[in-house]
Amino acid sequence: MPDDHSLSDAKAKLSALVRQAREGRTILITVLGEPAAEVRPTEMTFRPLRLAKRLAELRARGLISSATRKLGAALELRPVARRPGALKQFRRERG
Repeated sequence: MPDDHSLSDAKAKLSALVRQAREGRTILITVLGEPAAEVRPTEMTFRPLRLAKRLAELRARGLISSATRKLGAALELRPVARRPGALKQFRRERG
């Protein structure tokens, strides 16, 4: 079932309505309460399976790889090099 919006409301919220359409929703625009137009996703816009297929192709070609750690896992940061006085110099340059 599409969401209904009056023409004046649709003009004020066009960016948001287009974003919703890109997410797969259909928006019905009315004039004086009568249906006048639809904003809906195009075939090219709403293809979630296409993304999964493209990612699989890129993995197969070795262009991307899966993450080596789980999302949300803590990332340990270690200094690359230690130089005596680097912090003091940094603070002096930043004022």
